[in-house]
Amino acid sequence: YVYPGIGKNLRTPRIFFSAPHYSSRATTPTGIVGLSVGMDKIASLLVTSNPHAILGLMTEDGVVFAASSPAYLYKTVLPVSAARLDEIRKTRQFGDEPLEAASFQLDNERVDLDSRRYFVTRGRLNDTNVEYFSLYPENQGAYYGFIGAVAFVYLLIVYLGFRLAATLMQLKEQQRILH
Repeated sequence: YVYPGIGKNLRTPRIFFSAPHYSSRATTPTGIVGLSVGMDKIASLLVTSNPHAILGLMTEDGVVFAASSPAYLYKTVLPVSAARLDEIRKTRQFGDEPLEAASFQLDNERVDLDSRRYFVTRGRLNDTNVEYFSLYPENQGAYYGFIGAVAFVYLLIVYLGFRLAATLMQLKEQQRILH
C-alpha cells in the first residue's frame, strides 16, 4: 500500500509504503513491513528542464502531494465533492493544508493555464493508489509530455524499488540474527 501524507511526528511531507510480511513457516501474514521516504527526494525527480512543464503525483482523489512546482502542492486537480474533501481533511493525512482546488483540472486531454494550452498525460503507477500526471505546453507537442511522463514513472519506480529492496534485506538480516 502507498500512502502519501504529512508525518504526524516529524510534520514533514512523506510517502509511506507497507506490505505484508510472511515468515517461512506461515501461510498468512505475520506482520507488516513499512517504511517512509521524505517527499524531497521524490520531488527532486520531478524537476524538469522545461520551466513551463508541470509533473506531479496525486492521490486517487486528485490531491497533489508531489509536483515540479510547489504552487500545486496539496491542491486538488480532479473534481472532488465537498463532502469527500471534508472526509480527507478529518483524517489529517495532509496536516493543516486547506486542500483547495488548483487553477486547472485534469479531467480533459488539454487544459488552459496562465495563457497557455497544455497537453495532459496521466496514469496510475502499477499496483498502487497513486497517479502521475504531466502537463506540457501544446506548442512543444504531446510527444514530449508522454516521454517526460514515461521517464519520470520509470525513475520513480526504480528509486522506490531500490529503497524497498534495501529495507527488506535489512529486515531479513535482522530476522536471521534473531533466529
